[in-house]
Amino acid sequence: MDMTVADQYYLKAATAYPYNTDEVLENVSYALSYEENHPQAWCLLGVIHMYKMKDYTAAEYAFERAIQSDSQYHETYKYLGLLKIWIGDTTGAQKIIDFAIKLKGIDKGSMVALSAILWEVRGKYLKAKKLLDQAKMLSINCESIEWIEQQKKRVKSKIAIDKAMKAKEN
Repeated sequence: MDMTVADQYYLKAATAYPYNTDEVLENVSYALSYEENHPQAWCLLGVIHMYKMKDYTAAEYAFERAIQSDSQYHETYKYLGLLKIWIGDTTGAQKIIDFAIKLKGIDKGSMVALSAILWEVRGKYLKAKKLLDQAKMLSINCESIEWIEQQKKRVKSKIAIDKAMKAKEN
């Protein structure tokens, strides 16, 4: 399979992320000018808007364009689901997670971990911890497992705080 010009520009952008935002944006723009429905470029543009620019409307638009371009590009679902959680659209986040976890080949560990974050936001810390344990079992790389362990530490600290607050109330 030959690499398109758009793919080449996307790879340049992905290599520059997160260290050189100007280079990322320039190469993503070139990629999209060669192929306006390049899902990876749209997803990366969404990531830039989400993390660097804090423009959640633009990020959501970019993620939706990525999904329209290729509904099988799995990376987009993880970011769009997290974005929905950040903006308080828990119903939308749940729909994305429920849909994405059924996709063939998706990293189920990441999607279960995203579900745990959703339960954490809802204040259901024990459910979140249980899902993080499940996500760890589904993960197949050390980087994901380390990330999940960090999430578990945060949730465990919230469980302790929650218990202490309830004890004070009684």
